[in-house]
Amino acid sequence: LYFMKESHDLSLDKIFAQTERTIESIFATTKETLKHEAKALSETEWLNNFTTTSNYKKLQKILDTLSFDFIDVIDSDGQLITRITNNKFQNLKAIKKRSKTYNSIIKDKKTTDGISTFMPLGHNLTLVAAATIKNKVQKNGLILVGKVLDNDFAKEMRGLTGTDISFSFFHDKKVLSTSLAAKTANKLELELINNRLTFDNKVEIDNSLFFAFHILDEYLN
Repeated sequence: LYFMKESHDLSLDKIFAQTERTIESIFATTKETLKHEAKALSETEWLNNFTTTSNYKKLQKILDTLSFDFIDVIDSDGQLITRITNNKFQNLKAIKKRSKTYNSIIKDKKTTDGISTFMPLGHNLTLVAAATIKNKVQKNGLILVGKVLDNDFAKEMRGLTGTDISFSFFHDKKVLSTSLAAKTANKLELELINNRLTFDNKVEIDNSLFFAFHILDEYLN
């Protein structure tokens, strides 16, 4: 995973380095908070016998108190039981079940203490944390808490760093979210597709210099 930054300032290396540190710090803090929330939810006794009718409203109330965008409840077979979203991301409810993704998390022993990483969800990039729902005998599935890194998030990062931000997965060359105008974002995506913007090569678009770097080498898919 990586993102690009844009600036007109002459001291580009210094600006890019500061932006990288700022974004990485924000992600580190958000990941730890997500892990804490997922772990706390996984230890809630009523989740061991979850039904969408009896506990949906409980999860909705919990989500309404958090600064995150969705909660997934996954059974022990890796199937999505329900997705609770905030008002902004109600369309996430229609996304296809991702049993392969959830199965890979269930098999990861680290989920007992919570894991947090990036995950593509439909056309969205998300930052998620997962923890196993357990009773004294067996694993009962997963609770997953997530934040959508959409255009609004990218614009918030621009406000903090003074540089335009775009997020993309290297393998598909798609700009998933950005603070850029649509026309410039399309040009940026073309540079990615044609391999002109790489981790070793900067490119200029609309009189602005773009630079790419890794945020995370592994992610859930």
